Amino acid sequence: MVNRGIRGSLAAAPVMAVAAVALFVAFGCGRVSPIAVLNFVNQNQNSFPQGGGTVPPGPAPPTPVNSTCDLTDARSSIFFQLRNESVQNVAFSVTFLVSSGNGGFVCATDRPVYIAAGYAPIALSGPGNTTAIGCDTIALSAANGFRGGDELLGLTVVGQIGPNLSGTPTGAPVANPPLDGVNAIPVPEVIVLGDGDPLFICQGNNICTQGGFTYTNALGVQIDDVQSSRTQGTICQQVGATPRPEWRLLNPSSADTNARPFEYVAGASIAASVLDRVFNANPSQNKAVWRVIGPIPNLADIHLEQR
Repeated sequence: MVNRGIRGSLAAAPVMAVAAVALFVAFGCGRVSPIAVLNFVNQNQNSFPQGGGTVPPGPAPPTPVNSTCDLTDARSSIFFQLRNESVQNVAFSVTFLVSSGNGGFVCATDRPVYIAAGYAPIALSGPGNTTAIGCDTIALSAANGFRGGDELLGLTVVGQIGPNLSGTPTGAPVANPPLDGVNAIPVPEVIVLGDGDPLFICQGNNICTQGGFTYTNALGVQIDDVQSSRTQGTICQQVGATPRPEWRLLNPSSADTNARPFEYVAGASIAASVLDRVFNANPSQNKAVWRVIGPIPNLADIHLEQR
């Protein structure tokens, strides 16, 4: 068992409430953000420095990985940075989900780590023992991206980011912790974009009109949306897949190079950017993009931005 710095520090880490601004968790120094290491910006990629294919892909993680107790320190959490390149305000709602309990991904040893980081049990009910996040019905099954288990843990982060007044994408403001790319988040199995709030909820019966980001005025009133169908990498963009406003974890027993367009990897650093495309009606253009890199020491590109 790896004695992880994140485990040792989270036992005593203060957790502040998720509110309209954000949630902050004080993580220890045992887990260093690759985003900070990479200085996060260059002129070719507005999120992480451009890898250009010069960094070799990371090796496959140890197999099999049955639970979080089988993950190395470098893969036990992710870093997530949300940026606003728009001259408008951006509101957001992002939920991190993971299975726990008997047969779940979170092992008993790591459950306190998740709880200390702000994850909380989500009640399951109705047919199939499910819950709903906006229009997205969640069940603890492989078809829904989970290992199994009998408990669903969730961390929802909502807030706003002010407009980009810098005049350049590289000067875009960043969300407060934990979506600042510096604070580690215990690795989720599913990331759901949006919720039942009128700012994010789907329109009619089209689940892919639900999205995790929206353009607002200074008073928080929506002026344009960022649907999952126009958010890079979501399952809503995958032909032949059951549409969902989600990103999902690649099976940690698989090599990082096997990640599909909607999958991040254990230990990933994710940079999501809302572009300056308010009122852009072209459905072929993304309004939000992501870049995903693998964990230290390889820092290999998993997905590059598709603007």
